[in-house]
Amino acid sequence: MKDTFAGLATSLVAREFSYCVGSYFGRQRFEDTVERNGLSMHFAGWMQPLENYAAALEGAGLAITSLREPIPSLSSGAPANMERWTRWPMFLWLKARPLAR
Repeated sequence: MKDTFAGLATSLVAREFSYCVGSYFGRQRFEDTVERNGLSMHFAGWMQPLENYAAALEGAGLAITSLREPIPSLSSGAPANMERWTRWPMFLWLKARPLAR
């Protein structure tokens, strides 16, 4: 199934991210298959705002204790295509602990 969000996965993997379909706020499904260098990879999931993740953790009785958006190192030997990932986050790392009751 391909929907209006299908271009995002292609953009993230195959070329520079330069647009956003829809709105950041709200939950949006994405699904796409990207082929590159003879390999094929399927991407499917949900895009949702950070507030949704925080609310889910809070609802489970957890509190975020750290949040990181790692930036790749561009030291010698790094793949040439990593530079584009220094302008927006590729990953979100967070740590959560039980809320004191």
